Amino acid sequence: MDREAWRRECRRIAEERFDTLFAPTYDRDGAPASPTHRRCVAAVIDRCPPGGRILDAACGTGRFFGMILQAGRQVVGVDQSGGMLTEARAKHPEVTVEKVGLQELTFVAEFDAAICVDAMAKALRAGFQRMVVRGSVWRAAIWTSRRSTPASSMVVT
Repeated sequence: MDREAWRRECRRIAEERFDTLFAPTYDRDGAPASPTHRRCVAAVIDRCPPGGRILDAACGTGRFFGMILQAGRQVVGVDQSGGMLTEARAKHPEVTVEKVGLQELTFVAEFDAAICVDAMAKALRAGFQRMVVRGSVWRAAIWTSRRSTPASSMVVT
């Protein structure tokens, strides 16, 4: 199997798992957003102008949508799992969501900020810097097997 075929098969399996196994119970069974993740997202919100647009990439069930909306910002969510997006839409029907993988994102300077929680390696490969307006901020956080808290990074473009 060539690399591209292997990558497509891995993605198909991941989407199927998230759609059928994780999405229906993710919010109920999953741990709530950690204080560190909430601080990371709050830091992005604070650097985004009132009414500004924030991209939540790999948004899953929209765990951070409420936090962003309550702060007076707009949010657009993207995820490769249709099942996770169904859950996000049920909680926040007013938020635009799109089923797309991080590697297929085509946004250019459309957001004032962007977050990507627990999918940082994919976000970096997706070229997050091009999706936000120059001078704005994006933040990614990822859990590692060697830490009990997420590592995070913030990049100001």
